[in-house]
Amino acid sequence: MFIPRVFLSLENNEIKVDEQSINEFNEKHITLKKNYSRIDNKKFKNKYHRPNRKFNPNDYLLIDWMNLGLSEKQANVILKFAAYGIDNNKELQQIFVIPKELFELIKDSTFYPVNNIQKEKKEFLFKNENPIVLVEINSASAQDLEKIPGIGNYFSKKIIDFRTKLGGFYSNSQLLEINKITPDKLQSIEKYILLETNLINKLSINEATVEELNAHPYIDWNLANSIVKFRQQHGYFSNFKELFKLALMDNELFNKIKHYITL
Repeated sequence: MFIPRVFLSLENNEIKVDEQSINEFNEKHITLKKNYSRIDNKKFKNKYHRPNRKFNPNDYLLIDWMNLGLSEKQANVILKFAAYGIDNNKELQQIFVIPKELFELIKDSTFYPVNNIQKEKKEFLFKNENPIVLVEINSASAQDLEKIPGIGNYFSKKIIDFRTKLGGFYSNSQLLEINKITPDKLQSIEKYILLETNLINKLSINEATVEELNAHPYIDWNLANSIVKFRQQHGYFSNFKELFKLALMDNELFNKIKHYITL
């Protein structure tokens, strides 16, 4: 009995929204958004805490950094930097795990025993009877390489042979591709190494033959042949992105060879 009457009563009801109603709704929405933004910012700021007193970052313990709002992992990273010595706020700010918000809270509370740190560094220099000699490995002779502690006649020849085939090194990690150079060995010698990547010899993918391309350690015969055939069919490469049209090319391979090719 009542359902028809309900439908009849709804037929003539129209929902009208005027411009004033829309403006009032927008104003309320903006106000609510600002309020929530203030709440979020307040929560974010409360995550980090100002230290109670001045402190030397080199002496802070794990629990001290965590009390400022850092995670255990972040605090451990800072402790590793502190083991080598933090001399000033600039060095402290450069530690990547310290958020900008926290640094702003602690920068005025830090102090550094400058004299003691400088004294320790000077004592280390005087005790170091064999100063470090840096060797640029993309141009060094066998005799130069043998100045590096741990690099004798065997390794100097291996390094030069591999360097010649590559055209030069773009990363110290490439030395791990040489037989008998282990991660521990690399770690012990890399502090003596300099790299000038502008000395790398490059192959022209628009001019090099299959044989010249295949001679490179990172380019096998199939890839060399694909490059030359593509060039013959489509003309010179206009950019390196066109190499990805080759079925054999992927990101990993391209990241290895990009240091050794030119147009």
